Amino acid sequence: MISNSCIKIVKQELERTGFIEVIQIKLGEAEVQFDSQVINLDVINTILKRDGFQLIDDSSDKLVQRIKSCIIQHIFFGNNANSIIRNSDYLSESLGQPYLHLSKVFSEKTGMTLEKYIILIKIEKIKELIIYDELTLSEIAYNLGYSSIQYLSKLFDARIIGLSYESLEPGIYMHHLVDKTYQVPLPTAGKAALIERLKYIHSIEKIDVIIPNFDAELFNFIKLVDTLKKDMKINVFLPTLEQFEERHKSNLPAYGKTHKIKIPYSKLIFNVREIPSLTSEFTYPVVVKGKFYDASIAYSPDQVATYFNKLNAKWGLPVIIQQFVHGQEVNVTAIGDGKGNTIGAVPMRKQYITDKGKAWSGISIDDKSLLRMTQKLIKSTKWRGGMELEIIKTSEGDYYLIEINPRFPAWVYLAVGCGQNHPEALVQMALGKKVAPFRKYDIGKLFVRYSWDMIVDLKEFEKISTLGEL
Repeated sequence: MISNSCIKIVKQELERTGFIEVIQIKLGEAEVQFDSQVINLDVINTILKRDGFQLIDDSSDKLVQRIKSCIIQHIFFGNNANSIIRNSDYLSESLGQPYLHLSKVFSEKTGMTLEKYIILIKIEKIKELIIYDELTLSEIAYNLGYSSIQYLSKLFDARIIGLSYESLEPGIYMHHLVDKTYQVPLPTAGKAALIERLKYIHSIEKIDVIIPNFDAELFNFIKLVDTLKKDMKINVFLPTLEQFEERHKSNLPAYGKTHKIKIPYSKLIFNVREIPSLTSEFTYPVVVKGKFYDASIAYSPDQVATYFNKLNAKWGLPVIIQQFVHGQEVNVTAIGDGKGNTIGAVPMRKQYITDKGKAWSGISIDDKSLLRMTQKLIKSTKWRGGMELEIIKTSEGDYYLIEINPRFPAWVYLAVGCGQNHPEALVQMALGKKVAPFRKYDIGKLFVRYSWDMIVDLKEFEKISTLGEL
């Protein structure tokens, strides 16, 4: 029963028998009095079923109905509908039970998360308000607890669930972008710990697609592709394990030979004692790289030793020493369909680079040679999923591939701004849908990164740190 008209119908149907006195009736509940020798519960249930209602006997089913009634009452007839989603204490206080228990029972009995049900009821309320045509969309958004029409529109779009490794990830607290965040075990914990955590999260959220985008986590997710699909029907669109291992920094020289791409000379070192002998193979400066992340330019053996120790402590061995190539840094964000076809590719030139070698600003460029190189690589490797190519273009016009990242770069939104929505294409392909390749992109679009201080309630930090979800 969602409206007062439903309550009225139930009351009329029961009283029409002439044997039932309705004492009190409200959403999901009715208090009646009748002579059990004249009429019984089976008859009452038959009467209710004629209008789409029924009696509930199972204790868990009763609890689910109470949860539904509480939500409907609050959203349709309360003054602050959004507090249900923002503050689970509302349901706990109203029903006298822990929210986690309520959420678990609801998911088990309905096959739907409690959060999703709340959103569906909100959508019904929005539809009703739109039909009445008494409020503007902005007023509807305000009445439902949203600060703008844009936030309101998210109810009719995808639900975004964040997976975080630590409590100070900014995305955890960006509630306007992420609907809910769960902490997951660090990649070093292994795939068994990860799959157990994902099972719990999936039991609540019913995840459709996961997009891993952290180099160190990709190995575990790639190993779990079949398990995720078979056991939980979770879709991913990732490189194969062979593709992932082949393009690794430590394998890059061999990779270049296989695919006929120029690669700067590099060497793996495992001990600081190897540093003095580097002068026989390299001229300074050299690039010192961690096996997963981070790169620094060293101008002397002492600097190499300093960076070696930092990278070893952070990412482990080996540490990669790479020839420094003079030229202009250009990158490509691209996506392959796993069959050798390039779905999209947008090249950019770095305009401003941090001391970590990261692009703080970049501009989309018209570089057909760079695009041909990308398409050739995707074709020869049959690359599957997103990728970033980091390249040095020399003054002679040579292209040196210095790194392949097996996921989208942080600046992938530039591709969206240029007319190629790579993340959306990846989601569509993960869901098994056919995606047509992008044919063009805008040239001369600029991205500028910025830093933003967030003000966060300490209670939110405590909650994600102790409960592992927010």
